[in-house]
This record gives sequence, structure tokens and C-alpha cells, in this order.
Amino acid sequence: MKKHNMNSVPPAAVTLADNSWRLKKFHTRTMLSEKSGKKVIYKCAAMKEARLFIESITKAERINSEYLKGEFEVLSGTLKGDHIEYEYLPFPSLCMIIKSKLKQNQCEQADELLSRYVKKVRGLSSIEVHPEEFFSMIGHEARETPQSKVVCLTRGLLDLTPRNILVNTDNWIVLDNEWSFDFPIPVDFVLFRAIMELVME
Repeated sequence: MKKHNMNSVPPAAVTLADNSWRLKKFHTRTMLSEKSGKKVIYKCAAMKEARLFIESITKAERINSEYLKGEFEVLSGTLKGDHIEYEYLPFPSLCMIIKSKLKQNQCEQADELLSRYVKKVRGLSSIEVHPEEFFSMIGHEARETPQSKVVCLTRGLLDLTPRNILVNTDNWIVLDNEWSFDFPIPVDFVLFRAIMELVME
């Protein structure tokens, strides 16, 4: 498989993640390097087919920043050709903090953080609807899905989980806006993914 030449990304950059298992149009690579003495994160189109996907991420960041306002902040990057540049933030993820609290047998503090996360997610703009687009996306045919209405986030933020939230005191900063959709997804699905990831950690 021929790799895309990522222009202007320093050759000494360290690869943090490479989604080579994805379709070409979604194949991205996340890298860490230094620029002007500061650490910088690059999210790159690993294949030329993925450039449109990279562009869509920056658009999603702008929309999500407005949607999440009041509950979360969004780390937004700068699009530069075939990659996005982000400021490196040296903060732990919410997932790491909860994991650390549990290891130290500080279960009440871990529960408090998780409860705060749930409250923030439930505090976002929502709608009670039958989420047809969501069911279609996960492969359920209309005849197989219940027709009852459920509470949904008005924006489909699949990855709004503790693994993708950095915590700087009272600022909770959302990373990874790759999978953001403009249709509703069930709040309980987002929370289920969050709990599943925490259990796996």
C-alpha cells in the first residue's frame, strides 16, 4: 500500500497512532514533534484519499466547539494542507484520572468524577426522537429497530468519552472530533461506550 507523502511534517516526528486498518479515505496518522521549541501534535492524511476526511475534522471542531460550550471545551487545530496542527496539552485524560483514583482505592472520588462526566453529557442539547440515522449507521435495518423515541444528543458525537477528554482543573477539553455526525445519537449509547472503555482500561 503506497503511503501519502505528508508535506511539511518534520521527518523526526514520532508516530503516536496509525489507523492503517481503516479504509484509505479514513487512514490517518497522529504524530508528535517539536516546532519552534514547543511540542506539536500533527494529525495527518496518511493516504491522499484521506485529505477530505482531514478537512472535515477541522469543520467538525468548529461546530462541536459551539455545541459543547458551557460543558466542555474543544481542542481545535489549524489545517495546513494534508494535516492538522494542534497545540500539545500536557494534561491527563479523564480516563487516566479515574483509573488512578481506582488504583489508589479512592473509589468515591472516581465515582464523583464519573458522575460529573455523566451530568455534563446529559447537560448538552438533546432531543427525544427515534434515531433512524444512528440505527442505519450501526447496521440495523428499520424493521429490526424499536420505533420508540429515546433521548439523543442533537449532534452525533460518538467519541465523547473520558479517553478523549483532557482535564485541566475545571476545564474539560475534548479531543478527537473525527467521528462527529449531524444527526442525533442516543445519550445512553455515548454513556455505554464511556463505561465500556473505562472497564477495559
